[in-house]
Formats: sequence, C-alpha cells, structure tokens
Amino acid sequence: MKSFKTRGMLVLALVLCLSLISGLTGCTGLGAKTVAATVNDEEILESTITDRIMAIRNQTASYSEDATWATALKYEDWTPETLREAVIRDAAFPIVIRLEAAAQGFIPDYETIDKDIQQAKTIIGGDTKTWNDALKRRGFANEAEFRADLEFRDVYQQMREAFVVEPTAEELEEYVLDSVEWFFGKRSSAMYFSVDDEDAIEQMTLVAQEIVEKLLDGATFSALISEYSAASGSEESDGDMGWDALSYFDDEYYKALDELSLGEAAYFFNDKDELYIILCTEEFGPAEDGTVAFADVPEIFVDLLKDYWLYLNEDNKFSDSINKIMDGILVINPMPKNLPYDVNMDLAGDIPETPSEDYSASEPEAVAAAIMAGLQIEDVIEGEGDLAEPGSKVYALYTGYFADGTVFDSSSIHGGTPISFILGAKKVIAGWDAGVVGMRVGGMRRLIIPASLAYGAEGRPGIPPYSVLYFDIMLVQVDS
Repeated sequence: MKSFKTRGMLVLALVLCLSLISGLTGCTGLGAKTVAATVNDEEILESTITDRIMAIRNQTASYSEDATWATALKYEDWTPETLREAVIRDAAFPIVIRLEAAAQGFIPDYETIDKDIQQAKTIIGGDTKTWNDALKRRGFANEAEFRADLEFRDVYQQMREAFVVEPTAEELEEYVLDSVEWFFGKRSSAMYFSVDDEDAIEQMTLVAQEIVEKLLDGATFSALISEYSAASGSEESDGDMGWDALSYFDDEYYKALDELSLGEAAYFFNDKDELYIILCTEEFGPAEDGTVAFADVPEIFVDLLKDYWLYLNEDNKFSDSINKIMDGILVINPMPKNLPYDVNMDLAGDIPETPSEDYSASEPEAVAAAIMAGLQIEDVIEGEGDLAEPGSKVYALYTGYFADGTVFDSSSIHGGTPISFILGAKKVIAGWDAGVVGMRVGGMRRLIIPASLAYGAEGRPGIPPYSVLYFDIMLVQVDS
C-alpha cells in the first residue's frame, strides 16, 4: 500500500522523543531552577515539563481555546495535574533507564556509535556549519547531545534485548483463540503446466483429468511431478502450497480451492495460459458448535500469533518493570500555579459515554468529539462498496507513519494480512474507531490522529510518547 507524505504538521514525535535526552528550557513565567521532580537527586525542571505539554497543546490551533483544550483533556480522561504527572514520568523514564543500565553493567557500543556519527556526517556532507545546522534541525544543540542520544538508545536496546518475555500458557491460549479466526481456511498442494496455444488446451485437459484421477487413487504429488516432467512443483514438499491465509494466489486459485473439501482435487485454466491441478490437503475451522480447541490450531498459526503477542506486549512488560523501579526513586513536587497549560476543567464540553458493547465509540457524537479533539480525516479515494458503520466488522490494509514520512507500522510488515476489528468496540485506538466510520470498501482514507486519540503518554514500541500519527487506510471488506 502506498504511503503518502503530508505537510504542515509539527513533528511532535521527534521533538518530544529527542527532549528525553536534551531537555527543553526557556518556558516563560517559571524560575530557571523550579524543579518539577527528582530522580535519585537528578532534577527535572518544571520548564522542561511545561514546554513538552505546550508542544502538545500547540499542535492544533483549536487547542488555543481553553474550552477546546479542556475538552481534549477530558476525552482522554486527563486533567492538567494528571497530564503533568504523566509527562514527568515520561521525562524520568530515560533517567531510570540510564541508572539501571549502569547498575546492570550495560555500556554503550562506542565503536558503532562513532561509525554511525561518521556515516551521518558523510551523508550530510559539507563543512562543520552544515553538520551543526543539520543537528539543530533534528533538535540537537550540538554533536555532544546527538552522541548522548545515540548512547542512550544503544543501552536501552541492550536492556530490551536482555529482557526476555514469554506469554504464559494461559495468555497464549487466550490470545490464539481470540485471534485465530483470520486463519480459517485450507491447505493445498499444486502443480501447473504452461499452455502454449489454444490447440494444446484440449490435450492438456485430458492430462489434467488423468492426473486428478491418479491423485484420487492415492498417488502423491511428488510421484506425479516426476511422471509428468512438464509439470512444475516441488518433489521435496510434495507440491505443498501452504495455507491459503498465508499465501498469495490468483483469484482463480482461491475460487477453485474454496470449492474443494479435504482430499478432493480439481484443475482449472487461469488467464495466464496456465493449467493448475490442486489438491486440498488440510482444512482448519471451527467445530459444528462454532468453537475452536487450542490443541487443534496448526502450529504455524500458534507460532505466528505468539510472535505478534510478543510484538504487542514485550515493550509493555519491559516498561512495567522500569516503572516499578521508578516508583521507588521518583519524587514529584506539587504543581505550581498559573502554568500556561493549566485550565479550568469545568469548561470542557460533554463527551458521550462510549461503552464497547453498543459500539458508541464510533457513533456520530463520539466522532464529532474526536474531530473536536484534533482528529483530521481526508478521503483520498471514495469507495463504492459496503459501508463501515458502528458494529460492523471491518478489514483494512494500512500504513502508519510520522509527519516526516517514516513508516512505523504497516499491514505489509505482517504479511499483507488486513487488520480486522469491530468498529466502535474499542479494540483499536480511538482515532481509528472514529476515523473509519463512513468509509466504503475500495476507499482509501488518510487520518491524522493526535496523541490523545492514539497512544498518549505511554507510546508503544516504535512510537514515542505524545506522537501525532498518520495513517493511510484502505478498506477491503465489511461484515455487517
């Protein structure tokens, strides 16, 4: 799926992530040494916290109005006080990482970091001024700050890799059974012949019928591949084509396989002048009562879903362990008065309740509230198929990226498998629940989602806290 770059938005993800190392100062109205919190006697300045929060508020022009800002906070269940605490904990996180890394003996790979800096200088080119200007554009005052950032990221990654997370048997079984529906389907073996001209079609049809009969009589694909030397396939794998949910076939192949039951064979000609002979070798789906036993799930699907569980949970598990350490060494001072992000929460507008059981997270009122909170929606291609409505099960291909075009996630990374979810059931970020409403199958929509409707102060693997996210979404299927 094509990723589109957009213009005109502040690259908050980069700025806020970089501020973890460099620290921002210069907020007016605060004393230069006003301390928001300490971590083992290391100070976090109130000006740093205020600058970060104001960067969030300034990301959308409407947030300049106190009522809109209050509404945006209320939508995320924040107040100025709780947002301040979350940002302080975010600022403390890298300090705790650095202290814990030193305690556990993790040392930056200085040789690799030197090479990375030299490579960056080579790519940018120019003299010292060109290099320093490039650093400033990326949020670093000088090369020392840039190096400090690389050193931090290196020890952080070392700690992450050393932190082994495995799902419990119960967690894995629950996740597999909740997610395995997408893999329902069939496994097949196949061989094909190239058909050079129309005169060969009749002859090849007779050959195909002969092969199918032999298959039904118990012959193996490997034996038939050897017997019919013109046939294409793999003797070692007996022509195995894998599961249809994990493969990419022509429409004619999927249609032919869909009509086969276990052990049945068929042949067909596609529009590329090829003759296919296929055999259904396995089936996977629910029992007659609609349930699936964990023991019946093919191992390949269990392994794939385990990998995805790790992708979703590993960073949270690691963050939880760091947060427990932080709780013992972080001291947060009282919030000063008259901070520029402080607001009377009585000014906030009403936010409709969004219980997942009635899908109201994507009802018109909630969509309007999301737009008021900063969600931006653009239809790039108008679809003409089924309509995505609250309560629909939708399937979508997507690419997620930051304002500079850097992709952080995509359905192509996960084998091209569309993401599926019940629209409005709070199984995805709020910006998706609101932003997909009204799409039609075949359509493409671009969403610009503020952090309050995405991953907020916590972030996620590959997504810094308070990130504004961009998504290009193509709707491929809707089930009512």
